[in-house]
Amino acid sequence: DMGRPRSSSRSGGDSRESKRRRDSSPHDRRSSGRKQSRSSGQWEVSEVSPKINRAKSNSEHGASYTITKLRQRCMAISPSDVLMAIDSSFTMQGAALIECLHGEVEVYGHQLKANSTQHALYAPSMSSYPLFKARSIALEADEFPEKLRPHIEADVLSDVEKFWKENQGWPILIFSRLQTKALDYISNLRPFEELFCFDLPESSSFRVHEVGVNFSVESPQIKQMTVSDDQKNLLQNLCSSIEKKSMPKVIACGGKNVGKSTLVRIMVNSMLNVCQKVAHLECDVGQSEFTPSGCVSLTIIEKPLLGPPFTHDIVPLSVCFVGSLTPSDDPAHYINCVRYVYNGFTQLNADIPLVINTMGWSQGLGIPLLMDIIRICEPTHLLQLDCSTKQKNFPTLDQRFICDTPGLHLKEAPPPFEHLVFRSDVSPPHSSSNFKPVDLRNLTLLSYLSLSLPANEVSLCAMQPYQIDWCSVALHVCHVSLPRTQIMAAFNASVVALVHAPSEMIVQCEDSEMPKFLLQKPICECYGFGLVRAIDPSQKKLYLVTPLPLEVLKSKVNCLLLGALSIPTDIILNQKLGRSVPYVDRPKDAVGSSSIKRHQRLQRKYPASPK
Repeated sequence: DMGRPRSSSRSGGDSRESKRRRDSSPHDRRSSGRKQSRSSGQWEVSEVSPKINRAKSNSEHGASYTITKLRQRCMAISPSDVLMAIDSSFTMQGAALIECLHGEVEVYGHQLKANSTQHALYAPSMSSYPLFKARSIALEADEFPEKLRPHIEADVLSDVEKFWKENQGWPILIFSRLQTKALDYISNLRPFEELFCFDLPESSSFRVHEVGVNFSVESPQIKQMTVSDDQKNLLQNLCSSIEKKSMPKVIACGGKNVGKSTLVRIMVNSMLNVCQKVAHLECDVGQSEFTPSGCVSLTIIEKPLLGPPFTHDIVPLSVCFVGSLTPSDDPAHYINCVRYVYNGFTQLNADIPLVINTMGWSQGLGIPLLMDIIRICEPTHLLQLDCSTKQKNFPTLDQRFICDTPGLHLKEAPPPFEHLVFRSDVSPPHSSSNFKPVDLRNLTLLSYLSLSLPANEVSLCAMQPYQIDWCSVALHVCHVSLPRTQIMAAFNASVVALVHAPSEMIVQCEDSEMPKFLLQKPICECYGFGLVRAIDPSQKKLYLVTPLPLEVLKSKVNCLLLGALSIPTDIILNQKLGRSVPYVDRPKDAVGSSSIKRHQRLQRKYPASPK
């Protein structure tokens, strides 16, 4: 057991700030270095334009309630939540539970209406911030809504009622503090400590440290999420088709970092405004939306997607493990996985829309692979996102091009579809972000593995592993060819997919006490992922850490697949633990203890080629 994070001082002494950061909770560390104001429960009203001035505290104890106007926006602050009335638009940083108490507000393409449930919203610094827009509504009554009373103290209720009557056309949202296992665990890894930090200028924003959110007015200087007018018209047309019971199948195509995933989320959220369920087919194995990378998946979505992939808590309906982070390793296997998962959608016989996300491989083999996906899924709408860098863009993917371009396996012409081309301005990449694609993949995997963490624990080593007889499961390496004598060493301390392989593919080893093996990579259902924490050769046991319940492991999982998905180095090197970490050695500084720096611009001399 690696133990809990130590609280003793490090060598050389700690500053008060570093000690306070260590002793605070993970949620508090996301907004570290900020003071918490308190007042006696009285309302203080201040007209502020264009900058924000915080209301001054009246005492050091009691509930904190403050009204502050932010360019015609009113906020009521308490230690546990924020009550906000808006008349146009604003943006937000941080993470919070949001609920619409009155009126209607649009965020991420979804309409939050009164009497709806709470939704978890995430706005990390790595992505564009959500934009809240008030929607005009018809007033039904002049009386103060009864559902607002529980959020307001009795001695200030009359002041709030007076304010509401003067601005009763404004929608009202409540933001509450959000705490999840995934956020607490990820915030304890040093590379992601500032994932939800506040980087907007304090002069143009209003920070509520008790809740963990930062509000700001709409501004071109803020990297907020925007949707063009053409894309808004597309979303309206898709919603109109759904209301007419004509369910679309929409495929999004484009190069890397052009905003496909963001547009897909906005599309799904917009469709959920007019229907209860939307199907999502993920074909991008490098950056998956609902699973760790390396998978093709089908997910039935019933609630809006209000955050990046690592924040989703939706279990996919069908998952097929490809085993690689790119289809180039085995294109035929990748296409067979896409066909397998899409067949799961056709077998639903459900009258629901389908949204398809594709990979950003726009050159070489990527084009015939996309042609195969289009022929398999037969979309009704093809959305092509182009950016200013022509090398990233696909050719014009109209009906003629697809009919004339054969796929890797399929060559017949697909049914007619509507082809739409957009400029990539949905979610421009944040140039100042330090997070790379590998970091985003690690975030999704870490979020998944943290689902079964015990309460108040911040280390995966605190999870009790399952003990598995290795002769009861089959083992297979998907992305490389290994001799069977080396497979056990490859599986140790690795991330594995938990699948149910067809029995005809499983081969018994000559030694009955050794694990079974597969003849080839299977195309089968994947039920989850796990971490092989250790292997005991003397007892012939595997020790597996996974969020899957024991019942699923016993009844459905008969094979462990090892792919290109590796353990994030942050789990091993950057956890805040006070004891030694297994599998890791820290050599002392010596000659040869550090890597040699590569000089990329150094000209090389090569021998002349023979004439």
